[in-house]
Amino acid sequence: MIQTLLPDTLTYAEHASDIIEKAAALIGAARPFALVTSLSIEGGAARNVGSLALVEQGGAMTGYLSNGCIDRDIQLHAMDALETGQQKLIRYGDGSR
Repeated sequence: MIQTLLPDTLTYAEHASDIIEKAAALIGAARPFALVTSLSIEGGAARNVGSLALVEQGGAMTGYLSNGCIDRDIQLHAMDALETGQQKLIRYGDGSR
C-alpha cells in the first residue's frame, strides 16, 4: 500500500539535464526511482512535451510537469509504480478520470 502522506520534498528543476544528472546519481547509488515524462499536450500547459521529472522510492520528486496542479498526483502514481514494478500511462484533462 502506498503512503497517502507525501514528503514535502519537491525540487523544481527546469532542465532535462538536471533530471538526467539526478538519475545518474541515483543509478550510481543503486537507488530506485521512477522517470516521468509528458508524452502529449492538448491545449495550454505549464511545461512542454517531453518535460521530465523523477520520483525516488521515498517520494522525493525532482522536476515537475505542471505548476503544481497535478504534480502531487504524479508523485503518488510514481510511488505506486515503484512499489508494483508496473509502468503507467496516465491522462489528465479532457477524457481523464
